[in-house]
Amino acid sequence: MKIVQRILGLLISIISSIALYLIAAFPMLVVDTEFFTILFSYLLTLFMPGLIIDLVFGWLGRGLEEDIALKC
Repeated sequence: MKIVQRILGLLISIISSIALYLIAAFPMLVVDTEFFTILFSYLLTLFMPGLIIDLVFGWLGRGLEEDIALKC
C-alpha cells in the first residue's frame, strides 16, 4: 500500500507542476486561471512535503522494504 501512496503522490505532484507551468507559460489558453492556479498550488503543497519526507525516510531505512517512520 505504501508503494501505491508514493506513486499517487508523485503523479499528483508531477501533474500539478506541469499544469502550473502551462498556466504560467500560456496565460491566454485558460480563461479562469485563478481557480486552476489555486487548485494546483494547493495539491502541490499538500502532496510534495509528505512525498519528500516519505522518500527520505524510506531511503534511510533498508530502501523500500522497511518503513523507518513506523519505528519512530
